[in-house]
Amino acid sequence: MMAETEKSSAGSDGKDSASYKPPPPKSLKELQDLDKDDESLNKYKRSLLGDDVDLTAVTGEGTQVTLDKLVIIADDHKDIILDLTGDLAELKKKTFTIKEGVGVQAKLTFTVKNDIVFGLKYLQNTTRSAVHIECDSAVHMMGSYGPSKDIREYKTQVEEFSKGLLVRGHYTVQSKLMDDDDRVFLTWEWAFDIKSDWD
Repeated sequence: MMAETEKSSAGSDGKDSASYKPPPPKSLKELQDLDKDDESLNKYKRSLLGDDVDLTAVTGEGTQVTLDKLVIIADDHKDIILDLTGDLAELKKKTFTIKEGVGVQAKLTFTVKNDIVFGLKYLQNTTRSAVHIECDSAVHMMGSYGPSKDIREYKTQVEEFSKGLLVRGHYTVQSKLMDDDDRVFLTWEWAFDIKSDWD
């Protein structure tokens, strides 16, 4: 994927948001027990956790995020599915074709267990292999999620690939799923070719 990197912007106090330090995260149990009689806080907790939070799955063993697959959704073509539950080394050996000039977005499906994950984000660095130059770096902020039995989905914005001889070629992508505490849940590498048409 070749999306633009999300850039930090100055906040209302004029300071760069990149310098913002989030408060220490609280466990799900701590949030449940915090000011139980404060109705406004309880509404906030419900908005954060949602109605599908699986309280029986809280183990105290720390947040666990499992990424099941990355789906490439492209105009006029069937979805390209990268299965992330198997041998990731095998995934590196496959190359997917993407037609130049089409609109493309990525969909990630994942589950959250044990506790809340704060500031989940998907990062990717794309390199054009023939010239070994990093041509794109992107950070997709996915949000915060409570533990649930349900599979969750996140979609990036649609991006239109460029056209022409100069963009055709082989690209390697380094992908990573992590949170605000710099905990890395998964890293993997995959590749695609941009061609004048689908294979």
